[in-house]
Amino acid sequence: PKISIVLAVYNGSRYLRSAIDSCLNQTYRNMELIIVDDASTDTTADIIKSYADPRIRYIRNKRNLRLPGSLNVGFKAAQGDYLTWTSDDNQYLPGALEEMLCFLQEHPDVDFVYTDMDVLDLTNGKRTFKPCTHGTFYFENSIGACYLYTRKVYETIGEFDPCFEWVEDYDYWLRVEKKFAMRRLARVLYLYGDHPQSMTRLKLYSINFLAYILRFHHGYLTFNEFVGAIGGYMLRFMPLKVSSWLIWGPVIQKISGLDFKLRAAFWGGIFCSLAKKISTLGVLISRRLLKVFKKDRDFQSILSGLLSPDTSKTQVLCIIPFLTMGGSERVMQDVVRGLIPSGYDFHLFCFNRDRNLWTKHFLTYFVNFIGISAIYDVDIYADYLIQIIRQLDIKVILLTNEHMVYKALGKVREVFPHIKVIDVIHLERVGGTHQHISVIGAPLVDWRVCISRHLLAYMKHRYGVWGLSDVLADRLKVIHNGSDPTEFSREYVSPGQFRRKYQIPDGTKIISFIARMADEKNPFIFVNMARGLLAKNPEVPLCFVMAGDGPLLGSLKSKIKDLGLIRYFVLPGAVTHVSELLRDTFLLVVASTHEGIPLTIQEAMLMNVPVISTHVGAIHEIISDGLNGFLIQKDEQVVDNAVLRMQYLLKNEKEYQKMSLRTRQDVYPEFTIKNMCHRYEGLFAQVLNEQKTQMHFVS
Repeated sequence: PKISIVLAVYNGSRYLRSAIDSCLNQTYRNMELIIVDDASTDTTADIIKSYADPRIRYIRNKRNLRLPGSLNVGFKAAQGDYLTWTSDDNQYLPGALEEMLCFLQEHPDVDFVYTDMDVLDLTNGKRTFKPCTHGTFYFENSIGACYLYTRKVYETIGEFDPCFEWVEDYDYWLRVEKKFAMRRLARVLYLYGDHPQSMTRLKLYSINFLAYILRFHHGYLTFNEFVGAIGGYMLRFMPLKVSSWLIWGPVIQKISGLDFKLRAAFWGGIFCSLAKKISTLGVLISRRLLKVFKKDRDFQSILSGLLSPDTSKTQVLCIIPFLTMGGSERVMQDVVRGLIPSGYDFHLFCFNRDRNLWTKHFLTYFVNFIGISAIYDVDIYADYLIQIIRQLDIKVILLTNEHMVYKALGKVREVFPHIKVIDVIHLERVGGTHQHISVIGAPLVDWRVCISRHLLAYMKHRYGVWGLSDVLADRLKVIHNGSDPTEFSREYVSPGQFRRKYQIPDGTKIISFIARMADEKNPFIFVNMARGLLAKNPEVPLCFVMAGDGPLLGSLKSKIKDLGLIRYFVLPGAVTHVSELLRDTFLLVVASTHEGIPLTIQEAMLMNVPVISTHVGAIHEIISDGLNGFLIQKDEQVVDNAVLRMQYLLKNEKEYQKMSLRTRQDVYPEFTIKNMCHRYEGLFAQVLNEQKTQMHFVS
């Protein structure tokens, strides 16, 4: 297939030759380079004309159309099956196109791939690694500058919007993300040129501000959050001096070209931000204006509908990021369920997301549910949190992975100095274990619970690297997550219930994958494992069950269909009674890229089901390789190694039975809900006793 690269350039003669050479020197040869000269006045045209390579197509604009307009000209002329674009001060590494194309061809469910890159300082040649991700896509333009996408994307999404110049790429990616699967190829394949005259350097703050407008335009920011962003910029750039006007002048110029709604939001935001900063009257005016945009009014309505707290019980506020189904939410549910009989009432505060049967069941354990739309203004979030604590007489906050809480805790503690905070962290480099979160949050929480010894050791090491004191490190403790040994017991669950429900024949071996269908769980790898096992064992009746919901579910179904494997797979979505599936399961497979200690592994082992898992996180604390399961390295041979171990257990009945008998005894009683809740109950009693002592001392 042909690949089209569009290179739009305006007076870029200084670095242009390196950019062109990097395109022409690609190992993948079937490409065209469409260079759009945006009416340059330097030697750009001469440099382009000096090349005799027939793959170059040169287009010169009669007038300056700016970057979005030039890109649209280039893509209209593009003939390729796959498309991308680059800039005159950036360079592809030689294998970039070939590797990205191979990735898209190997993942037919994906239409857009992007890679990591090195930032190249063009003044001194220094290179700095820049990982790229769309995990933080709704907060920043994090895709990077090296990508390849199918023509279907272009034909569906259309042109770049000239109104969003400087953030035209971010606007385009946000539009793409709503309709197509975007995946990261974790390889450095691009050099991003950094120099004093680059657009990123010259317009950094203006670009960042326009990105806020863009997120508001696409519905990823509320008006409240937008006002907060404007307020932050006003606080920093309001002084009347030339440098400030260099920020505000271009922004106001760009705003004037947007539609009425965005112009009105911008000037309304300016007014609200000013009003919030001018005395008590200003705050009142601001709140009145904000009510026009409904957000604050909705929150007050939620507060007015809350049930009053039971004064005979200790009130606990649980905080999670989103109302969605996942392992950390399951742990929160089990802790709440286990501690309710001990004199606690629990209330839940989070951002709304999924509303399905699982979340409906989840909410039954909480006296009150305060669910709001996502906000990222810390002042507003802290104000909401303070109002909840005051109205419900909260004594303890139990939180997990919610970034906003850490930032808001300082203000909360000013109002409620004796409130106790317990933070549960699940795996390294995720959620509350990030450096910027730990540095802010660790001094403000009373205890941080690590769900494994591996995580405890990791966090203590990182605390030292980050310069956090030993006193804070001593507030880390291990409490393993637990599962219900009664619910997950072969004696408790009758065999065949899941088989009958999904018409799976009795003699068929079921190999299960139970997880949220998301990138970090690697569901596509499991499909490849299944394909490999089927190819090597055509005589063995096999069924592969992939239980769970998530953003990749539709793509998975398409891939399984394209591979012609539909008759071997069952995809039941989110399974309410996991124990029924595990009772009929021969083997559980975990293929995650990173993990703590997944609950599904505990549950499978309690059901005497051996597990094959990637060797990540703290899984080695529960799986002993070769004794109660298998650990495989997360490398290029992960599929082949998993298939070999599956084959071994399929063909060696005695070894399978020996392994199966060990599984339950190796997790009981350490990884049980009773054990976990007993430890949390002791921790709650400890912090409440500390609270009483502090209050008595102050009084």
